[in-house]
Amino acid sequence: MSDKVPAIRFDTSALALEDRLKAWSAMIPWFEIGRLDDDPDFGVSADAWLLGPMTLSVTLVPKVWLARPPHLIEADGRMDYSVVIADVPWSGRMGDGETIVVEAGAVCVLDHAQPFRVQTMGGQFTILDLSRSLLDDPSLPSDLHGKLLRNTLAMVFGDFMVGLRERLPSLAVAETPGLTKALRDLLVACLASGGEALGAAEGERALRNRAGRYVDDNLSAALTVADVARALGVSRSRLYRLFAEAGGVERFMMRRRLHRARAMLAEARPERALVADVAYATGFASTSHSVGRSRPSSAWPRRKPGACAATAPQRARSGTGRTRRGAFERGSAACQSIRK
Repeated sequence: MSDKVPAIRFDTSALALEDRLKAWSAMIPWFEIGRLDDDPDFGVSADAWLLGPMTLSVTLVPKVWLARPPHLIEADGRMDYSVVIADVPWSGRMGDGETIVVEAGAVCVLDHAQPFRVQTMGGQFTILDLSRSLLDDPSLPSDLHGKLLRNTLAMVFGDFMVGLRERLPSLAVAETPGLTKALRDLLVACLASGGEALGAAEGERALRNRAGRYVDDNLSAALTVADVARALGVSRSRLYRLFAEAGGVERFMMRRRLHRARAMLAEARPERALVADVAYATGFASTSHSVGRSRPSSAWPRRKPGACAATAPQRARSGTGRTRRGAFERGSAACQSIRK
């Protein structure tokens, strides 16, 4: 007799009302959960099947909200995806995006490495949790968070996933690899065929703008990626993805520093262009990146040879301490980039 796939059953009906939410939260600690009302019939029941790199669950939920906030993302490091299909409408917000209503039967992808909040007035949810590596496919976009699929192919995938609820109790372990491959291949085909972002586009633009303002306001500080992520209330992984097209977060910050330094040098008279001060004010005296490592030819205005060299040493002699010497050394690197 073939072994059946492992299954988990969860039901709060035998618990006291005041213990039900606590028990559910303990089952899924990677979420914050809250009730939307004081329904005396509040309860949760769920069945889950462990399919190797995937888990398929069917959960009957009451009126609740669930959130994946930045502090949980940092704490648990979960990097998997959830593919959600519900038999009722529900709402979701990805990061700072707008809250969007998802109709019953639509397929939505949630990235556990990025913040989100969902809310439902109760209903049945079929959820496929899968390893991140399964969706590492060149045909797919780099950011799948909040991807909403409503086309015919997505409906086929949804029907397939929902139909598995009836068949999984009799599925043999030996049949699992074939099933997971079929699920994965069909999901990739759905995602590659297109879809829309669940309120994510505007949220990402707003987040990039906030990041730019924060970096500009703190150019003289020793900013790190972790500092920016903490200030914006997002995970570092999301920040990296947000600035992937710009060459990364650190390169983005370097360009902002170079732009500010260029403006400061352009506004100063040559004889008063104190390169050490400019370098210090734009963060080159307090960051591990020197200007010499990142010399875009268009980032710095050209000046007469010797202009920087004549002023920076004079200013450096009037200062004391390692910080001022570091400013001069990086200022000298700036001069070299300007001459070239």
